[in-house]
Amino acid sequence: MASMNEQIVREYFEMLGFFVIQPNKYQVAARKKTADEEIDMLICRPEGKAGALPDHGLWGAEELHEVDKALVSVRGWHTDRFFPAVLDSLNDRDVNGVVTFRNMLQELAADIDVKNNYEKSDVLQMLRILKNYDLLREPQMELFTRRRKGSKS
Repeated sequence: MASMNEQIVREYFEMLGFFVIQPNKYQVAARKKTADEEIDMLICRPEGKAGALPDHGLWGAEELHEVDKALVSVRGWHTDRFFPAVLDSLNDRDVNGVVTFRNMLQELAADIDVKNNYEKSDVLQMLRILKNYDLLREPQMELFTRRRKGSKS
């Protein structure tokens, strides 16, 4: 069974109209996996038009509408902060763009209809339940910086 991270990513790309192919995964015992063995998904848009990729950086649904096919590697960096310098250091590995889990979850939640039943998708069903009981907040501007736990200011 795919991890929760991969399920979220799969649902997100399917919501945007991509076909998602997940190759079989296997463990490599005696060496580090090569780049082609790290691929988690292949995505392609049925009506895909070969065009220029969006600029490097953080991508959302708008930028992904320009993409017709891509190789996707899922990295759950939920506890790390993401800075442009990280993307610059990833460019050595032919990384064209990054979609954050925050963006994916916000766009999935916005697309969820609480009147539908998403019983075939645990991710979408959980988001529907959370949205139905008003446990998801609408995105808003952050006027004040977040305080860290234990800070006195």
